[in-house]
Amino acid sequence: PITTHLGWRAAFFVGSPVAVLIAIFAWLAPESRAWHTQRAASLAAIFRSLWSHGRLFLYLLAFMAVMLCLSHGTQDLYPDFLKSLPGIASQKLLGMDLLYGIPVLYNIAAIIGSLAFGYFSERAGRRISIAIGLVLSLISIPAWAFGTTMLVLVAGSCVMQAGVQGAWGVIPAHINELSPPSVRGLFPGFIYQLGFIIASPATIIELRLKSALGYSWALTVFEAGVIIVLLVLIGYGPEARGRDFSTPDAGIAWQQHLPAHEGDGLREGDGLQPVRLQTVKNAALAAEGQLSFTRNPQSTDALNLPLRASEARRKHRALARRIGFPNKRGL
Repeated sequence: PITTHLGWRAAFFVGSPVAVLIAIFAWLAPESRAWHTQRAASLAAIFRSLWSHGRLFLYLLAFMAVMLCLSHGTQDLYPDFLKSLPGIASQKLLGMDLLYGIPVLYNIAAIIGSLAFGYFSERAGRRISIAIGLVLSLISIPAWAFGTTMLVLVAGSCVMQAGVQGAWGVIPAHINELSPPSVRGLFPGFIYQLGFIIASPATIIELRLKSALGYSWALTVFEAGVIIVLLVLIGYGPEARGRDFSTPDAGIAWQQHLPAHEGDGLREGDGLQPVRLQTVKNAALAAEGQLSFTRNPQSTDALNLPLRASEARRKHRALARRIGFPNKRGL
């Protein structure tokens, strides 16, 4: 009603008080403990951190760009695709024109999917949850792109968006866990926006494919290709589920399975709780003189800042004995 009487520009003025309210809440909210302990000391330190994590940056940039192709490729042109189907535009769904009713339903399915997959990822893992969402979207393509009845189109589009947004429901936690601690406030958003730039031609590509192949095959070819690329990226990518955000940058090597500290016998599958396992890992790094860290209030040991190498070795041995962990490096 507002845009009908005042024009589309009025919508921006109606939304502006919400933006002001968010700014006020952000100003009043306290900074997190992780920000106080991990923030970069200078702009130069931020660039050094980005440069030192260049391979991770490029991987996540590619991943986010293709994920954005997935979401916008399945949403932006779909109402126009429905309009092109003969006899569909004139039908009603829940008292609404089908062109509005189907998007309402598949957006509800998207919300349910994001909540369900986000919850599932806390137990099964980030990558496996994203992969299941992608496979769900892949198998829904025939009904989503080639359906000729209202029931098939509703079912296909709801399953498609439950899978797509289910995968997206895991992304915020996954990206933040992988981000370097000192630039965690910059890293996810920067990658997301750069990914948007790379993914921006997605709709144009689909329209070009439509001219050559027709609407259904254009959507199918584009989205099937995007999903396959994402499955490859997520299959070979890192994961850091349950990472303690207060741990220093050195801890990411363990979570990403990088070769910097292989052969020490510390692994995620050894039955240790994440906080306790991270404590042992940090103690091992400190013993090598590579890490000084602030005491974690959740930790079970009494490590303080800074730790001398000899003291770190002693504490590591005692802690390893106490939790029954094999000391394979002879520290």
